[in-house]
Amino acid sequence: MKDNEDLMMQNCSSQKTLRNDFEKLTISIEEAAKIIGVSKKTMLKLAKLEGFPALQLKRKIIINKEQFIKWFNNLTENSLVKLN
Repeated sequence: MKDNEDLMMQNCSSQKTLRNDFEKLTISIEEAAKIIGVSKKTMLKLAKLEGFPALQLKRKIIINKEQFIKWFNNLTENSLVKLN
């Protein structure tokens, strides 16, 4: 009986570790806007810029989180970007 309890505890512990290690690969327009501190409307304008790391699936836009951060850093590294 004790062996079964130990096995169950190990199994639960490994499942918690897996959940904690899991990180979303994509973010929404709303999440991206929060990351860089802009409105959803401004984020949608940014999403139209060339090279924006996203896919549009019907009405939903999904953004590659890692690429978004790199894209934003590169965008703002050397110049001021003006949106219309």
